Amino acid sequence: MENNNSTEKSMKHKILIADDSELFREMLAERLCAEPDMHVVGEVEDGVAALEQTKMLQPEIVLLDMRMPKLNGIETARRLQTEHPGVKVIFLSSFSNREYVQAAKECGAANYVQKIFLDKDLLPAIRSAARKTANV
Repeated sequence: MENNNSTEKSMKHKILIADDSELFREMLAERLCAEPDMHVVGEVEDGVAALEQTKMLQPEIVLLDMRMPKLNGIETARRLQTEHPGVKVIFLSSFSNREYVQAAKECGAANYVQKIFLDKDLLPAIRSAARKTANV
């Protein structure tokens, strides 16, 4: 039985959440941990911490807020792509303007999900990124 549990854990997508709202991070982590194929390995409040924790925790997917203190989401994503090219980035944003979506594409994000559509779009975006398909 222990082998099944360790196999199950190894199949879970390791996710790091980077958002400056602690309440949002906690809510999102709780929601994702309820999914059998997802495991939140960490939560951070800014881009600098996202880079540090990515190096330490080695997540498969980083969920990034577009606007964060110390280092915004776009710059954080660019650095993640350079320093950790295998990590998939999914932007979570309150903003829907084309400039943000285009900036996300240009820095190599796997997807861009508006926070108002999290219930509908987040899980498919994560699973899509894990399969290495870009849907921005």
